[in-house]
Amino acid sequence: MHIILLLLALALPFSSYASMPSPAQIGTEGRYSLAPYFTYLEDRTGQLTADALLRPSAREQFRPVAGPGVNFGYSRSVYWLKAVLRNEGRAAERMYLEIAYPTLDRVTVFLIAPDKSRQVLEAGDLQPFPQRPYHHRNLVFPLTLTKGGEDTLLIRVESAGSLTVPADLWREDAFHDQSRDGYAVHSLYFGILGALILYNLMLFLSVREKVFLAYVCFVAAMALGQLSQSGLGSELLWPSFTAWGNIAFPVGFAATGFFGALFTRLFLDTPRGAPRLDKVIVVLAAGFAFTALSPAFLPYRTTAILTSLLGVSFSAVAVATGIVCVRAGRPGARYFLLAWTLLLIGVAMLGMRNLAWLPTTFVTSYGMQIGSALEMLLLSFALADRINQMRREKDAAQRDALMIASEKEKELAEKAREWEETFNAISDMVVIVSRDYQIVKANRSAAAVLGPDQETVIGMNCHVLRHHHDRRRHDECPCKVTFGEGKPSIMEFYEPHRERFLEVSTSPILNSEGEVVEAVHITKDITWRKKMEEEIIKTQKLDSIAMLAGGIAHDFNNMLTIIMSTTTLAKMYASGDARVVAKIEEAEREIIRTRELTSQLLTFAKGGAPVKRLSSFPELLRDTVEFSLKGSNVGYEMTVAPDLWAAEIDRTQISQVIGNLVLNAVQAMPGGGTIRVAASNAAIDGRNVLPVGPGRYVRIVIEDSGSGIDARHVSKIFDPFFTTKKGGSGLGLSTSYSIIKKHGGYIDVKSRTGVGSVFTVYLPATLDVPRGEPEPAGKELKGAGRLLLMDDDEKLLANVGEMLEAIGYEVETARNGEEAIILYKRALAQSRPFAAVVLDVTVIGGMGGKECIGHLLALDPGVRAIVISGYSEDAVLAEYRRLGFREALAKPFTVEELQAQLRKVMAG
Repeated sequence: MHIILLLLALALPFSSYASMPSPAQIGTEGRYSLAPYFTYLEDRTGQLTADALLRPSAREQFRPVAGPGVNFGYSRSVYWLKAVLRNEGRAAERMYLEIAYPTLDRVTVFLIAPDKSRQVLEAGDLQPFPQRPYHHRNLVFPLTLTKGGEDTLLIRVESAGSLTVPADLWREDAFHDQSRDGYAVHSLYFGILGALILYNLMLFLSVREKVFLAYVCFVAAMALGQLSQSGLGSELLWPSFTAWGNIAFPVGFAATGFFGALFTRLFLDTPRGAPRLDKVIVVLAAGFAFTALSPAFLPYRTTAILTSLLGVSFSAVAVATGIVCVRAGRPGARYFLLAWTLLLIGVAMLGMRNLAWLPTTFVTSYGMQIGSALEMLLLSFALADRINQMRREKDAAQRDALMIASEKEKELAEKAREWEETFNAISDMVVIVSRDYQIVKANRSAAAVLGPDQETVIGMNCHVLRHHHDRRRHDECPCKVTFGEGKPSIMEFYEPHRERFLEVSTSPILNSEGEVVEAVHITKDITWRKKMEEEIIKTQKLDSIAMLAGGIAHDFNNMLTIIMSTTTLAKMYASGDARVVAKIEEAEREIIRTRELTSQLLTFAKGGAPVKRLSSFPELLRDTVEFSLKGSNVGYEMTVAPDLWAAEIDRTQISQVIGNLVLNAVQAMPGGGTIRVAASNAAIDGRNVLPVGPGRYVRIVIEDSGSGIDARHVSKIFDPFFTTKKGGSGLGLSTSYSIIKKHGGYIDVKSRTGVGSVFTVYLPATLDVPRGEPEPAGKELKGAGRLLLMDDDEKLLANVGEMLEAIGYEVETARNGEEAIILYKRALAQSRPFAAVVLDVTVIGGMGGKECIGHLLALDPGVRAIVISGYSEDAVLAEYRRLGFREALAKPFTVEELQAQLRKVMAG
């Protein structure tokens, strides 16, 4: 409630027609206020994008920000802020953008470098605190400015509350200094509130007067509102509970108003001392109670405005009531009036500071906290006066002196505790090393490795941080550079016994004379980063052959379709000669095997996108493993979690992955053996070193006891065409890697020569329950109805058309989309519509199926269309339903497969 006047003061939007601001010159200062450099744009629809606003044509849409601050009041619009940052330093520099208004719903920051590369970060009180780019009570965005260049800063802001954007750009050391001071002030403030709550709660338990309980609830509600307004609530109390964090601000201050009104009535006895004002207080208390509950059924903006209006009204009524009761000589009325006056002065100072009417000092920056703290202290004194009015002045003086001493001691202890907790909370190994290379202080992470406790680590030689033994050698110690040259040092190395990549950095600690007396030694686990680098290299290798593979597969599949249709027709015409039919069927089987090879090539191309459906794994795993082991001397053991999650997968591609891994295991055990297959649920969090995002995954493990993989080859097994087997194509594992990558998962291998290999697959999971798999279509080759077939390959068109006519269809053919549209229009005009349409995706020099289906849907929304393709750059086979097709079929296909799809679409 007590921030109400400030909210109204800041809620007045400004406008200006001044000239556009010049770029912000980033020099050597610690802090830069960005308000004078901003221009803004109001996005009423919320549909604008950063790319659209970065175009030269959008520059004229931005207007300068008027006034000393950025404040758009309560608005349903999205606002965009833009500024140009000119880094005058000699190197690219990491700085911190701080928006000191943590109740904004969503803030997205774009930093666009001169080379068009960009950094994109997002934070807000609708985002869980752990997902923020920087863990801080305010909205903080770490940004790296370009060396000697001009970066464009673009900020997108939307909020159901007040759109206030106090933006500052900080250097790291200055930011940490002011942040530490801010936390110290808030620690002192909430320490005061906590002390008042406990003290007056004890008084209530002692004297059993309701006024003390009302005061305790009043202070607690104030603390809740301030926790939300300061951002500390989201950081410390409800970091992941965004639904509550979003409404805690108005609810806390509405509750403050309700209990403040109740306390006023009980303390000043307004029913007897000021009956007219008492009726107004009762009405306001009812309004506060309604507003505190309103987030359950009213929009946030309505609740915030109601809280503001009620807060302003009650502040005026409280001051008026205090004046009336002072004149009437009511006990404690002077304290009450002074308390509210100090609060309003503090709020006014903060408001005038934000409007640049007062300079920024400690008092003006924390005017509201100082005012509210003094208000509650004074109200607490007034309550104590009720217990023993005769000794009020003496007790108040003693209490003031004791409180000041206690708070100073608490402040010092709190700062020391905060530093110690921060030091110990760092997940990296951090130690402080003396000039003689002795560890003089270590955090918990370092003690956990070197242990058993922090006291034991002190006195060890810093060499143990890398080599885990206390040798007096410093030749390779990074501290040597820091102590010798007085500058930071950094290095990377691999720790084989922990299978971790580590980054070691040291920074000097200087005394007052500028001499290096100690060094901060930080050991960071960078295994995850290294794995991501390896993943990028693998992806680049696959991309290098993607276009070649796709082109080969496209032409090859068209030829295979012609061959397949030709053999099918030959088999139909030779049905009376069993030997000829047998030979033709043998040729068909070889064509299908060839199709599997082109399927592997398509996996590398963009057209090999998975056609995903919600699926379960137990049956898929068992069927694939058993099929892959047929005819081998290898058995298997399978363990599947009973509650195994499902996933959105392409069953054919995932079956191909499992089959490749099983065949790989069989080839590794020529003497026979047993393969162990396990499927379980895996919840991955941000601490895991796997190169996948946090979430739910299905983990599939395939383990063999074969010859293993040579350590020199482990990093290459997923490379295209790499193989150590005679006659191997080198496509099996690289195909598997590409499939899993396109599913958003990860595949890993661990192997020891002579012991065996373990392949682990992670696939993104869902809690949805899959429906049963569709029953396969019948195999009877009989059809009826008119079909429209479109393909740019005349030979394929003729063969497939003849094949369809041979099983009973009436077929009309088109060589491109334009011809298909003409034929479809004519069929509708003659009242002889086509029962189904088969369209090829890619037509050289003409309209393809992807464009054609749009025109056909405009003519006939009920068109039944099947898309066919040997290669689709736009992944049409994976997204066919979104484009308007009923089914999809990859080339080459058999007459049975085509007939099955035709039956599906014609059945509706």
